[in-house]
Amino acid sequence: MTEKNRTTSPHNLESPQPARSAWAKVLPYAAIAAAMAFAVCLGVRPLSSPDLGYHLAYGDDFLRTGRIVDCNEYVYTLPPADTPPDKRPEPGPGCWYDEDGKYRFANANWGTQVVVSLVNRAWGTTGLCVLGAALTAGIFTFCLLTMLRLGVPRVLAAGGIILIGLTAYERFMLRPELFGYFLLTAQMCLLIGRRLGIVSSMVLILLQLIFVNMHSYFLLGLMLTGAFFAEAALRRAWPAIRGRQLGETDRRAMNIRLMILGVVLAGQIAVSFVNPWTWRLVTLPFQTVLFVNHNQINGGLPPDLAAGQTLPPDVHP
Repeated sequence: MTEKNRTTSPHNLESPQPARSAWAKVLPYAAIAAAMAFAVCLGVRPLSSPDLGYHLAYGDDFLRTGRIVDCNEYVYTLPPADTPPDKRPEPGPGCWYDEDGKYRFANANWGTQVVVSLVNRAWGTTGLCVLGAALTAGIFTFCLLTMLRLGVPRVLAAGGIILIGLTAYERFMLRPELFGYFLLTAQMCLLIGRRLGIVSSMVLILLQLIFVNMHSYFLLGLMLTGAFFAEAALRRAWPAIRGRQLGETDRRAMNIRLMILGVVLAGQIAVSFVNPWTWRLVTLPFQTVLFVNHNQINGGLPPDLAAGQTLPPDVHP
């Protein structure tokens, strides 16, 4: 065999398979990196939230006086403090008149207000923009970790990140709810883990404590843990319902997870009362729903219809 034949022999040609294999390994990570870069870009935006100003004012007031704002001195449509009780307007959700006649409210966002005020004092509007981008990046990071823990392929997880970004883009303004999304996705990421230990359980309870003092969406944290607890309880009861016998190892693992989730849920409920207004803040979300429905806000039914009455015949379409 000549030198030329030996050189061009199929056995001597380098196979392209290793190169293709390397690309197959790199592409999923590249897709995730591109998706996360896209997500971070969604969080880089001007400060356009219309209510950021009053949150900064409330935070500045706390840093100046050391008192949490729960009586709005900037609203001039409230009745004078000496107005007779029967002449006062009905207080809104989470609001009440104190013994001095002041209109007070459970400030569910006080923790967020302090944070944004501190950042603004230290780094100005640039710092606030960076804070918003960092929170957004954290939200997407927890979402990505959750999908990967669930076994979602990396390429599909990258697509999920893009889908979340396109769907939730409008909600990434620097507002108290952005802190709520960050804490909620962190809780979800921890709950998805196959095993909950002492440390992760304590972190879940701590996150709920922070949540309740940052935004009124804290109720979603309880609902999330409650959903996992209900799922664990159903998994434990399902074999008995179907008449099947669980193995000792499986039964023990299910019992432990159910017990841990129950302790976490109970702890989260307890720390929800650890706020400056205790039960008033806890009941705020429920009062808001009742208030919205009673006053026909956002499509709520009129009181008569909500009570079960029907429209007269001439009113029906």
